[in-house]
Amino acid sequence: MMKRSIGFLLLLLSIAVHGQGGYQSVYLKVRGRYAKDSETIWRNAYGSREKRIFRSMVLDIKVKNTQQKRGRFTMEWFFFAKVLSGKRRWIYDHGSEAFELTGGQTVRFHKLSRPVESREEQYYTYYRNLWSTYKKGIKVKGYIVWIKGENGAVLQSSASSRDLEELARRPQEVLGMIEELESEIRKSCVKV
Repeated sequence: MMKRSIGFLLLLLSIAVHGQGGYQSVYLKVRGRYAKDSETIWRNAYGSREKRIFRSMVLDIKVKNTQQKRGRFTMEWFFFAKVLSGKRRWIYDHGSEAFELTGGQTVRFHKLSRPVESREEQYYTYYRNLWSTYKKGIKVKGYIVWIKGENGAVLQSSASSRDLEELARRPQEVLGMIEELESEIRKSCVKV
């Protein structure tokens, strides 16, 4: 009898907590794809050339409120880049958007990152009779998307790779990367 009453008490307590608006649930699906544009800067008669390549990432995001009550949410997205010749990654573009969903409502978002630039130089060496290709610049590494509830807690996250999924579980580290980005931007600004 004692076990039943404790179980019933716990059930009532959980209903009371969820009924106060503290419980939210969403479904999140993200599909990321790369967009690429290039321009050839020069090309000689023998085929040697230099090409500028601009890459960005497009996110198709679907969010559904899985509860029957209206809820306010905030979506945050982060785009990561890395140098072609290194392993260090950083956040090069990010944003957030607040939205409200009725019970069971689904909404779609499309987010486009700023483009990053890389260069590809291709030379023909006559004495070796072969082509040499040199690449330098930055490439898009991936994304993280968070859906936060009214209390600011992350309800769902999605990332483009396993290492970014692990990073998404450490919000303080991601926020530290944003602070690093913003301090670099402030340093590069010239006061007039």
